[in-house]
Amino acid sequence: MFINYYFVKGCTYQPYHEKDVIFAPDGTDEHLLHQCGFQQAEDGRYFKILNQEEYKAIMKGYPHNDIIFSDETPEPLYQYQDMPPQNTPIIQKKPPKKKQDFWEYFLYIFDVPNILCMLSLILTIALFVVCAVLREINNIPSCILGLISLILIITVRVRYPENIFGKVLMVLYGIICAGILLLMIYALWTCFSMCIGCLSCSF
Repeated sequence: MFINYYFVKGCTYQPYHEKDVIFAPDGTDEHLLHQCGFQQAEDGRYFKILNQEEYKAIMKGYPHNDIIFSDETPEPLYQYQDMPPQNTPIIQKKPPKKKQDFWEYFLYIFDVPNILCMLSLILTIALFVVCAVLREINNIPSCILGLISLILIITVRVRYPENIFGKVLMVLYGIICAGILLLMIYALWTCFSMCIGCLSCSF
């Protein structure tokens, strides 16, 4: 069974990480892949996660029919693999909808890397709350919260490098760390200046 997904020809259906996806053949132009919503897997192959409508269309003809997704006709048609080329019907459907349904948003939000990112963000917020309540930065609860939050976001960046939430959160943490570092440098410089001033007055 082969699937022509708009401009990407010769794709194959295969479950991947408990998701229904189609894989593009090797050597396909990367510009076309990105244009059709494909993303790169850990092994270098490009895949496209199917929505419910696409999955049902493929399962309807699986595994004895080839399918071609196109924007020329509203409904898909199916072709038996043994049919001669001149009688090849085209399986066509409308372009993928930009607006995802509720179920797709639910699966995206509650995916494993997003859950880890949300836990890391919650722990980071809790860290600042603990510091504000105790009125000091150097305390054991805040150190534990910060360490767990850091481990979670590093795990996301290593295991799921393409996750957008993880990328944004890592940049946010970098900005926070840079701000804290600048404040520490400013505080040390202020203390140093005050010490020099005290020494000058004593003489």
